[in-house]
Amino acid sequence: MGKGVSLHIGVNKLQIGIYDAEGVLCSPANDAQMMASIAKAEGFENVCLLLNREATKSKFLEHFDRCIQELKEGDTFLLTFSGHGGQIDDVDDDEQDGKDEVWCFYDNYLVDDDLGKKWREFKKGVRIIVVSASCHSRSALRVWVAKTAKNRSTHERIFREEIRQNDKSILQSYINDPDIGASILHISACEDEQEARDGDQFSRFTGVLVKHWNNGNFTGTYEELVKNIRRDAGYSQRAGIATLGVNDQGLLNSIPFKLLTIK
Repeated sequence: MGKGVSLHIGVNKLQIGIYDAEGVLCSPANDAQMMASIAKAEGFENVCLLLNREATKSKFLEHFDRCIQELKEGDTFLLTFSGHGGQIDDVDDDEQDGKDEVWCFYDNYLVDDDLGKKWREFKKGVRIIVVSASCHSRSALRVWVAKTAKNRSTHERIFREEIRQNDKSILQSYINDPDIGASILHISACEDEQEARDGDQFSRFTGVLVKHWNNGNFTGTYEELVKNIRRDAGYSQRAGIATLGVNDQGLLNSIPFKLLTIK
């Protein structure tokens, strides 16, 4: 069995001057601490928390790059983000809706385009689970379609249209990137056009996830977990799951957050 490493981000408020407002939230730090507790309970041996002022973009990338260097085939990386997710105007014409999705760290935001390039740096055979408890999070890992928009293939245009018309089915796949050798699952709190609800203790998404994880007693797959979350979180925010990189059915069918456990 490979080792498990996890990184958990929780940002309750933003740095004024960098952002227009603090955008105070109640739940992100609690979300991050709970996801770190889940990682520890499931046997992840290296668990890192970055909360509020410590959750800067540069510190995140420092830890992220260390994981890229250290993780090898058979290892598992759990990355969770709770805080503001946003949308900015697309500057390179690769988003059909004209918007790039971002994660808002304390001092700066990270664009999906930039995060998308980082997945290519992981070694082949690394397994990665990403949990986005944030607004506009469905495609937060990278754009749904390959660059550039004007050169999209017919398949890519149809794929994007299906996502829009399909009521956003629970399980989707990012467009294949042959340069990604890792297997990645992305669990998102809501669609790109939706907002995720805050809460007094946990965000709505994380609170429902924790309920169904049930102290490690949940024995379904990731897709089954997300179906339960979507049902209980309410239609106004539709949780989803998407695959990226190497199609690893073992990861997709494993019991959530357990290291290399196959159902």
